[in-house]
Amino acid sequence: MAREVPASDKPQKAAEHILDPWLLSVALVWGLNAVANKWCLTVMGPAGILLFRYVGCVLVVPAAAYVIHRRNGGALERPWGAMILTGLWVSAQQLTFIHALDWTTASEAALIISVAPIWTALIGAAIGLEVVSAANWAGILAAVCGVGMIVLGGTDLDANIPTRLRGDIWMLVSSLLYGSFMVYSKGTMKRYGSIRVLSWAFLWGTLLVVPAGFNQLVGADWAQFTPTLWGALIFSAFVSGGYGFIVWYRTIDRTTPARTAVYQYLVPVVALTGAALLLGERLALVQIIGSAVVITGLVLARRAAPAGPRGQRA
Repeated sequence: MAREVPASDKPQKAAEHILDPWLLSVALVWGLNAVANKWCLTVMGPAGILLFRYVGCVLVVPAAAYVIHRRNGGALERPWGAMILTGLWVSAQQLTFIHALDWTTASEAALIISVAPIWTALIGAAIGLEVVSAANWAGILAAVCGVGMIVLGGTDLDANIPTRLRGDIWMLVSSLLYGSFMVYSKGTMKRYGSIRVLSWAFLWGTLLVVPAGFNQLVGADWAQFTPTLWGALIFSAFVSGGYGFIVWYRTIDRTTPARTAVYQYLVPVVALTGAALLLGERLALVQIIGSAVVITGLVLARRAAPAGPRGQRA
């Protein structure tokens, strides 16, 4: 017999279901982002691609933050120290991601970056913000083993093994930066608003991205850009970047972590499918098994731990 939903909860449940198509759309575009960037890497350096993406985000995200602020009212606070640190943190994560993607495959990149919630859980537990249950620890261990299978299993598919391994290691560093950023930014986003924090993050992040990517962007051989490559570049900057960040962070402010987690698990699945169909990438059998182990581990690692005498979850 289905449990009856209290009348007071029905409007909230209905509102959350309205958000599902938006979350699904972001999962799809983020899943295809690695494929789009991999296309662009054939004609432009990684930092140049990231700079173009930042141009899109700087044009779109602050405009959205301004509209949301005007709609909600209130003083526009600017905590400079927190915003500068956030910008440098995000841009460092993005730089490591795009360089790692240049060295490894889109499939392996998407799977390895997906373990960022594992770092979030471990860091949260280390500083007392998270309660990690036995099931969570089992999931963390499974995800770690799955990543090992993905990294080591790919050595039989590519003659350029050192470069591929370097990319996988740097993607792990990128996932660590992303996971630690989620811990750090939780309180800041709650206080100042997620889109406002992101807008300042992209603005201040240009301090790192512009010097790193200016020469690659300006010196690119634009004659090589076919309509497909232009579409991939614009997709990465304005759809995956501007649209993806705005919609994702606006929707997670209005729903539960459990609901958004479902769509986060979909991102690597979309990336694997897109890389196979559009880039011709393939995974070894051990990597396919490792992929399943990673996703299973993520599901277990993100299960809510029951509150106990150690305190409430943050």
